[in-house]
Amino acid sequence: MNIKEIFLNEIVPNAHKGRIKIIQNNPYLGEEEFFYNIKYCSNLDNSKDIDNQVPYLKVNNSNLFFKLLEDYVYLTLEKYEKPSDITNDEYIKKILALAFNNATYNDFLYPEEYLKTRINFLKENYEDSEKNLCSNVKLLNNSSIYYRITKQSLMLETPYKCQFRISDENNNYFSPSISFGISDECCYIYALQNHKSETNNYFESINQIIKENLKNDYIINKENLSPYFKKSMRNVSPNFIFFLYLFILKLKQMGVEKIKIIPFLPVRYYGKEKSNEFKANVLGKNEEEKKDILMKLNNEQKKIQLNLTNKFVNNIQKLECLTEMVDCDFEEMLYVGGWANLKIKDNTFILSPLLKELNEISLVQEKNLSNLGK
Repeated sequence: MNIKEIFLNEIVPNAHKGRIKIIQNNPYLGEEEFFYNIKYCSNLDNSKDIDNQVPYLKVNNSNLFFKLLEDYVYLTLEKYEKPSDITNDEYIKKILALAFNNATYNDFLYPEEYLKTRINFLKENYEDSEKNLCSNVKLLNNSSIYYRITKQSLMLETPYKCQFRISDENNNYFSPSISFGISDECCYIYALQNHKSETNNYFESINQIIKENLKNDYIINKENLSPYFKKSMRNVSPNFIFFLYLFILKLKQMGVEKIKIIPFLPVRYYGKEKSNEFKANVLGKNEEEKKDILMKLNNEQKKIQLNLTNKFVNNIQKLECLTEMVDCDFEEMLYVGGWANLKIKDNTFILSPLLKELNEISLVQEKNLSNLGK
């Protein structure tokens, strides 16, 4: 069975229903069925039963779409070795089932461009063993900062993640993992995953330094900031801003000039709603109780998602106020397509002393790297 047939016969109709089945072989139990809660409609489906509450996959050029879909599958097969407990056809089906898991509403309207981007994510190998980013940072008690880029599971939002480590040789402070992909010199940031660091005197000291250097006193009363943003920007995470800044310094060294922030993925959100249904059915003793539990779970999920999206926006807005390194229309970020464009610029203006020191160290390293290339 070829890729186009699998997508048209196995993925599209089942995505319309919201449940895609994948068969894997358990060495002890034999064949096992796994179901993915993935739902979207498509103009490839002849069904007239369109659900306006879910994304609509609008294929604009059928020949190009399936050519790109094939390229994406073959490249994924090349980058991700097939597990031994699944057949070739089922593995291809799994790749196709997950293909639009990380698409925004806007991506569903332009799937050809989305597939080009995802292909570009996979083309370059950004895996990198731990390396030094900044040494002997005075304002971090002479600690050094290291970074590491590793490949992620096919199930996650992006092929790669970046994590930073602050260390004085005896103690470590770990950053959240930043899930990203790069296409056409633009970095797409999808998620940040926190990791627990050992809480000790060193951890508390670094935490306090970051907090003090990114305090709210540094907010600028810019004319283009709405009253909403001036108020909401006080709900920010200094750690997020600090490590995003480090990531931007690393991107500059890699020659990346643009960033897209992707704070909302509708297919993954639907999967969480289906998970809530399962929980409600298990916990509820009768239909009325199940409905009440489901309503509470979904309301809580909406609240969490809105808070995450707003916090994402507020943190980047704060970074833009601390330094002119990024330039973005933040009002657009909230309301247009669930994404935002940022332009990385030369750092001519920095309020935070810590960020300023890091930038100066980074500029020296950039110059050294440039001289090595000559």
